[in-house]
Amino acid sequence: MKIIVIGNGKMATDCIRWMLMSESHTLAHIFYENEKNVNPRVLLELIDSHHLPSSTIVKIHDEANLKVMQSISPDWIFNINCYQYLRESVLSIPKNGVINFHNGPLPRYGGVNIPSWAIIKGEAQHGVTWHLVNAEIDAGEVLSQAHFELTARMTAAQLMVKCIQVGLQLFEQHWADWVEGKVQPTSQQGERLYFGLKDKVPNGGLLTKNQTSVHWDKMIRGLHLFPYPNEFGFAHILLDQKKYYVIAGRKWEEELEGEWGTFVVLENKGFVIQLCDGPFLVTQLADEQWQLVKPNAISIGWNTSQFPTIEGE
Repeated sequence: MKIIVIGNGKMATDCIRWMLMSESHTLAHIFYENEKNVNPRVLLELIDSHHLPSSTIVKIHDEANLKVMQSISPDWIFNINCYQYLRESVLSIPKNGVINFHNGPLPRYGGVNIPSWAIIKGEAQHGVTWHLVNAEIDAGEVLSQAHFELTARMTAAQLMVKCIQVGLQLFEQHWADWVEGKVQPTSQQGERLYFGLKDKVPNGGLLTKNQTSVHWDKMIRGLHLFPYPNEFGFAHILLDQKKYYVIAGRKWEEELEGEWGTFVVLENKGFVIQLCDGPFLVTQLADEQWQLVKPNAISIGWNTSQFPTIEGE
């Protein structure tokens, strides 16, 4: 069978490696986005070493890309970590269909920024899904799915890595069965939730003294995506009209006396601030130029009135 891959990053690279081991199927073409590959060298070296036909893309629906796909007349197209919405002009090309990897459990977590949303929502369990693609985003029939527990301190970046690992395990075990028709697709079951580009970070990522320590913890971890690109948002605080990004912190287990906004500087650790439900330890900050700053260096002179609150919270 002839297969086209539209994909980026480590996941697409590793999936291509597994496909290359098959003698029954042919990788006819690979489309990838330069801007979406954190380390494009790995993918490009694989393409070059196996002399694979490939194209860089900005928009997959451009006429030149469609002509390439139509000339190949593939049996299947795999969409692996390419987050462009595939319209009918692409979906109609393969003889058997399009298979997509989604880094969330469908139908509960469809859409974009899923690792961040799962942590912000306080989920204890997550999952990944390989599914067929239809006209409705992330609504196609399921080919394979796996669930796993989230660790207590997991960040969105760490969850993304976990999703890739579990997704690759599923791919290695089942991809040949998918394309050979040995797996019966099943309709999605349960409540469907969708998170689109219009769904913004709560409060724009701003952390305030009248929020809970649980909220701070989920926001900091849920918006920590480094080293991956982050177009979603960043957890931050405001002081004297200056923005500081909160990179790391955790609930402080010791008692802290004082009203909301009271803080204590801890040498070599950061500072503890009193929130509405108890103290929180901030251990790592960056300024607006993303230069790391010592939390105790900027906390001098803070007081309750300087630290903002949000009306209604």
